[in-house]
Amino acid sequence: MNARQRERQGLRELGVVFVKAILPENFPTHLLKTFQKIRSFRTIDLATFHLSDPSVLPERVLWRSEITNRAKKIVKIAEVLIEDAPAEMGVRFDLEQKVLSRFKKIIECPSTACNRRLWRSEVEVEVEFPGPIAESLITRRQGRTPCQCSPGEKKSDFNKIFSSRADEMTSFDSDKNDSEKSIKRRRPDRILGFQETGSFSSRLMKYNLMAGRLEKEAGLETIWETVQSTVLNHKGNSLFFPFLIIEAKSRVGQSFDDCNIQTALPILKMLKIQEGLQRESQMTLEYGGPLVWYIAYRAEDWRLSACYISEKPDGPLYEIVTLWTGLLNDLESTLQLLLIIDYIFDWARDIYRPSLISQLERLAIGPSEDNDRTCDDDISRIERDSDILSLAYPKQTLASIKKSSVIKDWGAAVEHDTEIVPDEERDLKKWATHDSNFGVFRPACTVQNLFRCVFVTKANIDALFSTVTKQSAKNTLAKNALYALDRYTTVLVSEDILDTLEELWTNRARPKTPQHTVETRLFASIVYHTVVTNYWALQRIIYCLVLDEEALNYVKSFTARKSPPMPFKTAKMFRKSNAEALIGSLQNQSIQQNLASALASTRQVLHEISTGTSLPNSYATFEFVDIHYCQAGWGHIETYEVIDKVYRRCEKNSEEPTEPFLRISHQWNSLISDATSPTVASYFPNSVPSTNEQYVLVAQDMHGERQRLCIYVIPGPTEAIERLGKTLHNAAEIDVLYKYSLRSGSSNNWKEVYKKWWTTDSESCQQEIKQFRQWRHEVQDKLPQSLSAITEAESSLKRPCENGESGDALTIQKRVKSSIIIIDD
Repeated sequence: MNARQRERQGLRELGVVFVKAILPENFPTHLLKTFQKIRSFRTIDLATFHLSDPSVLPERVLWRSEITNRAKKIVKIAEVLIEDAPAEMGVRFDLEQKVLSRFKKIIECPSTACNRRLWRSEVEVEVEFPGPIAESLITRRQGRTPCQCSPGEKKSDFNKIFSSRADEMTSFDSDKNDSEKSIKRRRPDRILGFQETGSFSSRLMKYNLMAGRLEKEAGLETIWETVQSTVLNHKGNSLFFPFLIIEAKSRVGQSFDDCNIQTALPILKMLKIQEGLQRESQMTLEYGGPLVWYIAYRAEDWRLSACYISEKPDGPLYEIVTLWTGLLNDLESTLQLLLIIDYIFDWARDIYRPSLISQLERLAIGPSEDNDRTCDDDISRIERDSDILSLAYPKQTLASIKKSSVIKDWGAAVEHDTEIVPDEERDLKKWATHDSNFGVFRPACTVQNLFRCVFVTKANIDALFSTVTKQSAKNTLAKNALYALDRYTTVLVSEDILDTLEELWTNRARPKTPQHTVETRLFASIVYHTVVTNYWALQRIIYCLVLDEEALNYVKSFTARKSPPMPFKTAKMFRKSNAEALIGSLQNQSIQQNLASALASTRQVLHEISTGTSLPNSYATFEFVDIHYCQAGWGHIETYEVIDKVYRRCEKNSEEPTEPFLRISHQWNSLISDATSPTVASYFPNSVPSTNEQYVLVAQDMHGERQRLCIYVIPGPTEAIERLGKTLHNAAEIDVLYKYSLRSGSSNNWKEVYKKWWTTDSESCQQEIKQFRQWRHEVQDKLPQSLSAITEAESSLKRPCENGESGDALTIQKRVKSSIIIIDD
């Protein structure tokens, strides 16, 4: 028996079966509707897809025209490829990207004033079994109206929930070790799944109460520890719950059978991931059951298969059956394939992903307390738990107003091409609907915490330096990293301390990986920035540049430097208590203090506090202090610049980088309003502090473009967004203008920000006065003037608590484990 025969035998022993042919009457009953839909695409031709049919809606004609034009372009590429007989890589690059382009595109207009559909599938997906996901989908489809923006107004963007990996090794742990050993581990050409968004990672980090209930002898574990979620061996962010696998071969040489052998083990692992999650959650799946899509192609010859589990008396079989075949040099076949891809896109987005989220939620709440059944097929039970999202709609009571509003937002959140949106981010979108070309309104209480860390170790330093190709660029990267570490206080940290910093700041708890190190001699530069973004969001960023000792020696090899920088010789330990104290002080900042810091582009570095003692057992304490104000210049580089350059090199389109040396996370928060806090003006040295500061007016330098204005609203006793007309009217009486610059050289620019503007003769202030008047003239009659009628209960739920005890902020941050922080009175 040769190696190929042993592989086939091993696959049979693992239960993997490639079905030669299947008749409609033999379709698996639990996937009957799905199989019938895919087979129905075979009947579509240019006659049935006619663009001039008077019964077709205008937007549908536009969408049909778009997909037909895409099909024609693919046909032309296929014809060229056949003639040139290119290698496999050329085929994949030219054809595959065009076929899969749907997964890269957004399908809703990103304009906050529109948010309507840029595209809708010709044949929409259908569930196998009725349930709350199906009911929610019906409601959401009723609200899907086509975008009416002109072509010039439509913005291009990238889909943020799907992700793919090419040519990466997959992992597989089988109980049948002898069978697995006979199968060679391979790299499929491409796997598609979901990005590691908060919707998944926050749920995976919850405790698996189902596992704890069913296996009382075992300790309580997180869902991440008990449920498989990826097939890849990533050291960075994972590709979650993959559902589509692709394998390509050239026109000559290897066959479709070679494609099957190459993908069989990854397909098995992908099915087992879904099988394991269903077994753990004990839920009936509305999409029928574990299902993976498989595309194999040799140049222009493409095949699409469905992979599923077939229960047999002797155990489950993992069957793969071809449902469609076609040649991409034929227009009708290409059109059919594109429509099938659209269908799979809808299936993954509208049914598969919500099913995954529902199952993860079920694991987090466990079985019913009053029922010992180990199987409950009714997802509606989830609604009885007060701290989770559900598709079910509970009865309306005053006590559950907030809970029901969150649940009703579930469908709307799934409708967007991002993770489930936190309250703060959703509120910002509401404010943005009133944006003008001359000015905008923003709530001063809403901030985004970001954690950006470049963590370089012996295991990943080669990956870091592979991001630059030229030797001179490698030398510059090494020199900049050493300079940044040498410039300010260098501290010693452990990986656990980095985990603590990130979790306290963004609520991102990273699981311990096999590469987790207990090394305590990690050299780190930690800095803190507060900034205003191009779109007027307030951000607070913690940057960490971290190298272990071996990585540091490797970096030095790129420079003429032989000895370590002096700060390394005197570096003090940065402990967990230091991290908690620093984060606590940042979390306790008032709305006014945070806004003032952002307007001044505050940049702070870690500084050791002198304790007046040199006892050997005494611990160092640290604080963040301002970097000296500097004008734009050259000749030195800051820690944040090193990290941002690495981040930008690794960023792909709109997807977060997944490189193993990067740790990236963020969280939206609402700061607490405190009537006793000093005003924003009081933080500026040349100011005349106001005693009644409800609004802050800011002008932003837009790099040569006309300046835009923003009014930051300090939270008051009513809903600020409902009275923006009054806010704009009252802002005309403000005699102070804050000048914000996006230039990096304007850090800690406290003296240049605060301006008296109505009484000045400066040209720039006169321009801003003119712009303010244009803004007021344009929007005054369009803005809400008074508070709408809402119940007292609803209003109290929406407002941040006032006069909160600032000392409790750190305790609250440590206690709450969700993407939305709720502050208790």
